[in-house]
Amino acid sequence: TNLPRNAYTPVVTLANGTYHWRVRIRREGGILNDWSQPEPGADPPVGVFTLSLPTPASLEALPSATRGAPTLCWDPLVAVDGEDTPVLAAWKYRVQVSRDPTFSTIWDNVDTEQACWTPTKGYYDGAHWWRVAMIDGQGKVGDYAAAEFTKTYPLPQPVSPAPGAVSEATPTFAWAPVDGAASYRIEV
Repeated sequence: TNLPRNAYTPVVTLANGTYHWRVRIRREGGILNDWSQPEPGADPPVGVFTLSLPTPASLEALPSATRGAPTLCWDPLVAVDGEDTPVLAAWKYRVQVSRDPTFSTIWDNVDTEQACWTPTKGYYDGAHWWRVAMIDGQGKVGDYAAAEFTKTYPLPQPVSPAPGAVSEATPTFAWAPVDGAASYRIEV
């Protein structure tokens, strides 16, 4: 790339990794000079850098123990240069939910443009893990940050027959209704 200035910011995000770079001048008439050289013995060497895309921070499930669907939130990612000019922003985020902290099985996998997401399907009671990573404008996925939330539905409370009651006929079993229940299952 020929540049009129002595600085360059790529318009696409580079993938995570270690990079080597160099620069040279092009003089009038298309004459090219030699490439820049690293300083002998410099540690780290000039012209070598490692890129690690930012990881979302401040992950929070609202509420952390929930009867309904939790809303999963994180800080939006925007990186600025030394002059407060935005140079990187998450185009989207990838959110994944699992019942396993190693994410060997993914229950939900969704991309969102927002810094919060609420699942649209129900989860079993117990611990769940969720993670989020940025996706740049080229579709590259950054590193994940993970957190945990607990799903706890209320238990139905028996109403009738009363504890210790003696019945002369087949009883009607009744319990207090539970918000969010699609149906009930009873065993006698």
